[in-house]
Amino acid sequence: MDPPSPDSSTPRTGTMGNCIPLAQNLHQSLNFSELEDFFASTMPDYDLRNFSDYEGLFPQPCVFTYCSTFGSKIPPFLGVASALGIVCNMVLLTALARWSLLRGQHRADQAKLILMAAMAILFAATLPFFTVEVSQGWVFGDTSCQVARALKFGSILTQGLLVAGSSWRTLSGRLNCLVLLTLLGLGLLCAVPAALSSSVGEVCMASQIGEMRPWFLTHILLCLAVFDILPGAMAVAILALKWQKDSLHFDRTWLFYLFWAPYGLVLIPDMLVREQLVSTTCQFQEDLNYFLGLLEGLGILHCWLYPLIILGLSVCCRRPIKEDTC
Repeated sequence: MDPPSPDSSTPRTGTMGNCIPLAQNLHQSLNFSELEDFFASTMPDYDLRNFSDYEGLFPQPCVFTYCSTFGSKIPPFLGVASALGIVCNMVLLTALARWSLLRGQHRADQAKLILMAAMAILFAATLPFFTVEVSQGWVFGDTSCQVARALKFGSILTQGLLVAGSSWRTLSGRLNCLVLLTLLGLGLLCAVPAALSSSVGEVCMASQIGEMRPWFLTHILLCLAVFDILPGAMAVAILALKWQKDSLHFDRTWLFYLFWAPYGLVLIPDMLVREQLVSTTCQFQEDLNYFLGLLEGLGILHCWLYPLIILGLSVCCRRPIKEDTC
């Protein structure tokens, strides 16, 4: 999520806590000696030093502390998350294929877990690019930026759709598989705004300038819809129809929203601040930036922690096999 310029009241943002490359300054301060020279050369009779506190006449930039606090830790965090994400999801896929413990469940649930593990591997595979970005800036080119952001957000949006959109149990096995494939395609389609709003500067970021602004806003609204509104609506429907136990159901895959739902909620106040639709203090902007970075880190944990939780719950809560071809 990115503001128009690096010295505006909101920070220039990239992956994990909205950090620009570590070698760059977070903001620029005014050079008052150059300012004095300018006035002296243009208005000889004007002495800026007649003002006892002329520095106080100029607004000071907000000081965003997330990068200074966690900046050096972000590259190893992303690198470890990428490696663990690929390994843990490969273990989950192997378990689904070979272990009777995980085969002893509804076939549609198995298909959903396979697709989600594949999307999590895809997400983890994009993290090394953003690891390099935090340290050195985006060095892979404009097209690679669009592709990386499309794969990153397409994978997690697809997982969110798979969890909530496959809660129906009254569908036949083959129809359930068709629903899963439709949700997969829809999730990847939802990544188009993330790709088209991408802009390469110091970092590969989402831009809200000019023709990219509608795509930027669409991307934010899609994240909110998939991570929060859709699961919320499905949860209400499930609770309202709890007497029809075979119609809608919760399952262990709903734990996915514990990782990404908070991030989706915080994107809304962040967007309102960027659009200057609300008046905020500098302290609020600093806290919002800090909180958004922490929540994105929580979401990234899903790529390796989530499959481990699924495996653990499968060991503890084994169910009898339900034949349902897919």
